[in-house]
Amino acid sequence: MKSFISDLSDGAQIDLVAIMWMGRGDGPDSWAEAKDLAFSQHNDRTAEHLVGTPLPPDCLEEGLATIGRSCSECEENGV
Repeated sequence: MKSFISDLSDGAQIDLVAIMWMGRGDGPDSWAEAKDLAFSQHNDRTAEHLVGTPLPPDCLEEGLATIGRSCSECEENGV
């Protein structure tokens, strides 16, 4: 999983972190704030941060729902 995340572009890593923070419910209140914060804190330890987060799949699923997206939508689009 770390290798997959590390191979993502910087922009994709930033989006992934922002989605995770939105899903945890203890971070920024808006998508724009989450992306700005993720951008400002982006570094080469993104994979470790995401894998070290408790229940990453749940946080990602909830984060997607918070921004009006879903896992099934991603699957349908081949993401």
